[in-house]
Amino acid sequence: MRRIHVDVRLAVAAVLAVVAGVAVHAVTRPAPQVEVLVADAALPPGVRLADLPVATRKMSPLPGLVTADRAADLSDHSLTAALAAGDPLLASMLVAPPADRPDVAALTLDPAHAVQGDLIAGDRIDIYVSRAGATELLAGDVLVISATTGSGGLGGGDTALLVAVDRGLARDLVEAVHSADIDLVRRPR
Repeated sequence: MRRIHVDVRLAVAAVLAVVAGVAVHAVTRPAPQVEVLVADAALPPGVRLADLPVATRKMSPLPGLVTADRAADLSDHSLTAALAAGDPLLASMLVAPPADRPDVAALTLDPAHAVQGDLIAGDRIDIYVSRAGATELLAGDVLVISATTGSGGLGGGDTALLVAVDRGLARDLVEAVHSADIDLVRRPR
């Protein structure tokens, strides 16, 4: 019977080589990828996600990214900021459609009464009215659906807004436009 001679140093080296290979593989293995929504072209704020050209791209899963499987659930949400082509959509950039205020009202104000025209779709505003020396809150936490300021940018031209309203607020807002001074206060973004 022949005896097998095992070189201990060679066996230890082989085991260490296997351990090193496993460690290198674990460290250099790419992170798992998920499909996320990205802007397929430049995207303006204030438009429903379903009406925008979006695509999917595989990326590392990072907090806040909108995964492709959520696209249908978020189709009625609107962007609060513009995106350049290729930019990923972030959940914090989407605002839900107004469930409690399904109607839309138009409002045109001098920028001095509308946060100097520094309003964008998705902003939330408080609407104040002043009559006969008294000022009161007409409505709080109103969603701005669209906002534009005249040709002068900030501080130039009138600020035109579309805001989400219910019937009661619509009636009160129309009455206030004709009988009171209106001022807007933007809530923190």
